[in-house]
Amino acid sequence: MTDASAFGDRIAAAMGRIEASLANMPAQAGYSEDDLAAARTEAEAASAAKLTAAQTELDRMQEALTAEQKAHTQLRELADSLKEQKEAETAKVTALTEELEHLKAARAADRSELEDLIAALKPLVTEQS
Repeated sequence: MTDASAFGDRIAAAMGRIEASLANMPAQAGYSEDDLAAARTEAEAASAAKLTAAQTELDRMQEALTAEQKAHTQLRELADSLKEQKEAETAKVTALTEELEHLKAARAADRSELEDLIAALKPLVTEQS
C-alpha cells in the first residue's frame, strides 16, 4: 500500500501544481473561470481514474504475492515432510541391512555347525554301511 500512497501523494502534488498554474493564468489568455473549473474537474477525474487503476493493480499484485507466499509455504512444508519421510525410510533400510547381516552371520554359523556335525557323523554312517 506504500506504493499507492506515494502515487496518491504524487498525484496530489501534481494537482496542486495544476491548480497553481491555472490560478496564475492571465485572464487575457481567453480562459474564463468556467473553462478553468472544467479543466480542473477534468484533470481531477483523470487523476482519480489513474489512482483507481493503480490501486486496482496494486491490489491484484498483493493478492498474487499472497498466493505465491502461500504456495511457497505449502511447498516448504511438503519438502520438510518428504525429508522426514526419507530420513525415516533411510533409518528403516539401515536397520534392515543390519538385521540381514546378523541373519547372514547366524546362517553361516549354523551352516558351519551343521558341516561339523556331518563331518562327525560321516565316519559313523560309513561304518554302518
